[in-house]
Amino acid sequence: MWDMSQETYPDYEQYRQYLKPGWMLGRLLDTSDMQYMGFRQNLGILTAVMAAHVPLSWWVRRAAPTRPEAEFLYSLIFSLVFLAVAHGYHLVKIVAVLLLNFALTRVMRSTRIAPVVTWAWSVGMLLTVAWTGGFRQLNVSGGYGGLMRWEITFNFCVLRMISYNMDYYWSLTDSSARLLQNHGTCRGHPDAPTHTLDPPPYCCPKLRASMPRPRDEYRLVPFLAYMLYIPLYFAGPIVSFNAWMAQRVRRPAHLTRSFVANDAAHVLHAGDHARARMARARPADMAVIGYLSLKFIWLKLMVIWRFFRFWSLADGIDPPENMKRCMSNNYSAVAFWRDWHASFNLWNIRYLYVPLGGAKTRWLNLWVIFTFVAVWHDLELNLLAWGWLIVLFMVPELVATVVFRPYSRRWWFRHVSALGAVLNIAGMITANLVGFAVGVDGMRHLWEGLFDPPADGALTVLAAGRVPVCIGADHV
Repeated sequence: MWDMSQETYPDYEQYRQYLKPGWMLGRLLDTSDMQYMGFRQNLGILTAVMAAHVPLSWWVRRAAPTRPEAEFLYSLIFSLVFLAVAHGYHLVKIVAVLLLNFALTRVMRSTRIAPVVTWAWSVGMLLTVAWTGGFRQLNVSGGYGGLMRWEITFNFCVLRMISYNMDYYWSLTDSSARLLQNHGTCRGHPDAPTHTLDPPPYCCPKLRASMPRPRDEYRLVPFLAYMLYIPLYFAGPIVSFNAWMAQRVRRPAHLTRSFVANDAAHVLHAGDHARARMARARPADMAVIGYLSLKFIWLKLMVIWRFFRFWSLADGIDPPENMKRCMSNNYSAVAFWRDWHASFNLWNIRYLYVPLGGAKTRWLNLWVIFTFVAVWHDLELNLLAWGWLIVLFMVPELVATVVFRPYSRRWWFRHVSALGAVLNIAGMITANLVGFAVGVDGMRHLWEGLFDPPADGALTVLAAGRVPVCIGADHV
């Protein structure tokens, strides 16, 4: 990375336009990542809004402790005011879509086709908003369009719409006995419910998300308050409607000052990352850049997600932690996706994986889920290739887990695990570069260059395998 920031590096002029003077000893930094640069530029505004939102929320909660509808109304009004500034007149489009979604749930109610209609409507809106650029045909010439494009954050609204619709549908169709049989109780909590469908908010997140709310809590105002909840509106973490309501009606008992302060201490500052354009980089350099790009994405998203999670915690809502660990201490492709954007993983399990058959149809589920995840990110062929490559790289691990499990105590097992770890990380680098950097053609350039001659590529893989062996890959 240091070499590529030097003017003497081959093809330096190809990416010089993306580099600007930075704050670290005059080094140049890459400002091409619009997501992180947008977060940094608006961090002051977001912090000021958080400083106003949280005290007001606590004041409303204390002023009307027995009237949760007052808190819903306050949350909704605050969100509408802030989003009117952020999105301008486009807020009308968002509210119109949400009202249509709410009306759809009331029309379909508990009919058998309700889940199909929910998914068709939600995915259809996701694609329509992307294709039309946020209904640009309805733009008002000369009107105030806000500070940011609303279609960028609409994909999170789609996840919340599906969550509300399916939670409402299951509250109408699932019997109490079936729910308790499927989801059980919260282990480790002495007050965990054993015969009630209204769990305390401090129980395990799985039970909070699974247990339906009383029917009157699926009203319009709580729905809009959930959909437009400011701390989690822009980037998540994603929390289901049931879990959000369980905590909004009754504040989680474990959200002490020390708990919130501990989360605040983990909101780190991501260092500037010199991620140069790689289309013409040398294969060996491209491989290293691909690995460091994953590092940058991990750190960038962790900072963004933990900032908004801290905001939510300060307001009394405990969403799932998104970035539990990095790929450098996680050599399993399957386990990696449980910890990377973990709240989205939980969402996919609840609303896609289990309804599609769970482990019984795992081989089909993975393709469906990662196709949806790719489309949810953006409508690009490279992202579809990214999602399918992820599943393709999971298949060898799933097969190897079954084949080698009986030999887990053999002396050679850790070496086989280390080789699998290297291939898993190489697969993640490959998928990431295909989806977010150089595309399929660039990856062909990378792998052809690395294995030319073939002996050098094989030696590189074997040498890389020594790293996970040395630090203990036998846990894989």
